[in-house]
Amino acid sequence: MIKKWNSEEEARAEIKAMVGDYYNQFKKSENDHSDFKPGDRMGYGGRVYDEKEMQALTDACLDFWLTTGRFSKQFEEEFAKWIGVRYAHLVNSGSSANLIAFSVLTANEL
Repeated sequence: MIKKWNSEEEARAEIKAMVGDYYNQFKKSENDHSDFKPGDRMGYGGRVYDEKEMQALTDACLDFWLTTGRFSKQFEEEFAKWIGVRYAHLVNSGSSANLIAFSVLTANEL
């Protein structure tokens, strides 16, 4: 039986708490690297995450923003402020960043 919530905020909080419980019960051991010793083999591209990242992913999915959304906008604003510029823009790759940089640097307006 599905529980009825009183508000969207209540539903999100419970869903994210359940995701945290899921992580701790089933995934935490996969991400436990406390037994690492100097000389052990390290994979260069493994998944490293914790319950907070799973909860943030769930929060974004509940908005159904699977690309950019409120988290991207918040990051752009905070990053721009942190580096002392007016604007910052996220892109999907270094190649896209290079294309934007080249386009700006060769714009006629400069």
